[in-house]
Amino acid sequence: MGKILIGICEDDKTSADILKEYIGKIVAETMMEFEIHHFFNAGEMIEQFEPDILFLDIEMPGMSGIELKNYYIQNNKKVRIVFCTSHIDNMPEAFGENVVGFLNKPLKYQEVKEKLCVALKSYKLENCYISVRTNSGIEHINSNDVYYVESYGEYSKVYNEAKKYKLVLDHRLIDFEKILLNHNFIKINKQMIVSLNKIKSIKSFVELINGVELKISRRYKQEVVDNYMAYLNEMCS
Repeated sequence: MGKILIGICEDDKTSADILKEYIGKIVAETMMEFEIHHFFNAGEMIEQFEPDILFLDIEMPGMSGIELKNYYIQNNKKVRIVFCTSHIDNMPEAFGENVVGFLNKPLKYQEVKEKLCVALKSYKLENCYISVRTNSGIEHINSNDVYYVESYGEYSKVYNEAKKYKLVLDHRLIDFEKILLNHNFIKINKQMIVSLNKIKSIKSFVELINGVELKISRRYKQEVVDNYMAYLNEMCS
């Protein structure tokens, strides 16, 4: 695993300094390499830095934190966002893809530590690389790019955001299950496993954030709902 890039986008210097101090203490306890960068506005950050984890103020001059979150989503940037706010009324709008938690100001060390640990767990779970054989030869697939995997006889189809798939010749679905069920994937029927962080909603089917709708079998329905709710609670608690 390479160096993890942590961004702070906060227009209040006092809050930013507190965050830098807290994050510096927390990462010093780990064995991982980090870089921490602070920016006073979203425009600066977009031009100069793309973090893996971002502590983001909601209310800022120019582009707001919510607009920056939407920018990352629209441009397919996987940035794990922890919102920092004293404006609780803005929180419903701040929910969504990429958001792993919220911090209320004034910031408290233990709460910052808890949210950073959630973001780090998400980073590690979603950056699992699998070497597979396809028609094009040996390829390395990042689990974060996988929306779902479908059984195809002795082979598997691995689908991405564009609704296209790679035909994998040396991994059956059961092989992917052994790897990905420990990386935020869930089985929704006998033929498919799905990434929890690509689910938009669960009804009589699973709707993904790219608009794909997948059949969910009665046998797996309750387990899927329970796992998805547990995942959301962990991300947003």
